[in-house]
Amino acid sequence: MTGDYMDNQTPNQQQKNEEIVGKSIAHSLQDSIKPYNEKNGTDFDTVIVEKVTPSLPHEQLLAALFFFWDGFERASMNFFLIRDTARQVMADTNLSGDKLTLGIRRMEWNGGQARVFQAFMEHEQIKPIKKGEDYYLFDYKGVPVYLYVYDENPCLDALDIVFYNNETFNTPNPFDAFCEKYDK
Repeated sequence: MTGDYMDNQTPNQQQKNEEIVGKSIAHSLQDSIKPYNEKNGTDFDTVIVEKVTPSLPHEQLLAALFFFWDGFERASMNFFLIRDTARQVMADTNLSGDKLTLGIRRMEWNGGQARVFQAFMEHEQIKPIKKGEDYYLFDYKGVPVYLYVYDENPCLDALDIVFYNNETFNTPNPFDAFCEKYDK
């Protein structure tokens, strides 16, 4: 209910109408999930609604990927693609999803070249917005970019090279063994 009708109501009338609409939506939702509840032995209060996150456009994800590629190239650091980002690049498909996932070895991240990368990022006004135990979260023009920091392991000894969109990107090798251990 919008427009002139809502504007002419008193606050009490608006609140009452909102309560009626809210109850109507709740009952409608309850009726639509009743078969699910009966089948799965749950009740209305325990149904979990999944959050659906829309996919970002390929061009926006690609711009973010190339921005980080540029920063790591300038610093001569070997970053690598992981998770869905790696899978999509390896399949040579358009990027999709709600984020990019990158990885780097801890020794490189803590080494002297990391200062070059960090200076580049600061110059471009891209700083981590969140730091976890083993990751950094950046936001590049609306694209969340997760950079995971990994200890040395055999899957990172000799990275695979993947050609994508006229550039080369690294992936763990063997990729499946890396995913088995780290994709959670």
